[in-house]
Amino acid sequence: MSLALSGVGLALNVIANILLIMRFSSKTRVWIRQTVFWSLGCWIAKTVVAIVNLAVYGGKNGLEYTEGFWCAVCLFTTSLEYD
Repeated sequence: MSLALSGVGLALNVIANILLIMRFSSKTRVWIRQTVFWSLGCWIAKTVVAIVNLAVYGGKNGLEYTEGFWCAVCLFTTSLEYD
């Protein structure tokens, strides 16, 4: 099940990146807004899937959260834009 959740997270990340490329290549305001909206939704869903995956399967088999994990958490939280 952990691999399935990882696959879903990867698929959401690929879709979000494709939408981001579409955003930068489009010229109409409607496409820009829609691609940003759906891309952000995919990234939020990917983050939720990753957190669930870590919460459910992360502590098993002697795995622990090392420096790379915490760097990714810090990077994500500092990259959020607050208005």
